[in-house]
Amino acid sequence: MIGKLKNKIVSGLYSYTGLKVVDTDNNHNRPERPFYSYKITQIKTNANGEGNYSADFPESLESDFKYDYREKVELQPQVVISFNCYSDDIAECMDKTYLAWDYFKHGGNDLLALDNIIVVRTEEITDRTVVLGDRYEYRYGFDVELRFLHEIERRRETIEEYEFKRGNNI
Repeated sequence: MIGKLKNKIVSGLYSYTGLKVVDTDNNHNRPERPFYSYKITQIKTNANGEGNYSADFPESLESDFKYDYREKVELQPQVVISFNCYSDDIAECMDKTYLAWDYFKHGGNDLLALDNIIVVRTEEITDRTVVLGDRYEYRYGFDVELRFLHEIERRRETIEEYEFKRGNNI
């Protein structure tokens, strides 16, 4: 699920801003400035409790049987992602950082929600500029906390009869 989340964020942010978005921790050459980088700094696997459990009897995957027994748990983990904009010009860096911040604050929320990704919190923009030898590499950035849907399914195939008791989530 994390790979899908990263792909949605990269493609959405690129579509909204027109700037390349790269993983902060990679061994590739960086694109021309300005560009964005991101890093997942925290994954909260049990952010919203133990999840929602359900069970049902879908059509069997085996042609000789009518139903299977399926159990499913739906979780809503949260991730914190740090975004940076890199530029050789401080004003451009601030403008492009604000544009990315806008995407998570409101501009892209509806598109992310289509993929069950919800923006929980968009943090303040901060200066992350570094000195590289005799020049500055302007960096401004912010953190975003996202929640997404994660489903875990367990299927018991070829069940002819099954008895279960409901209670305590199942």
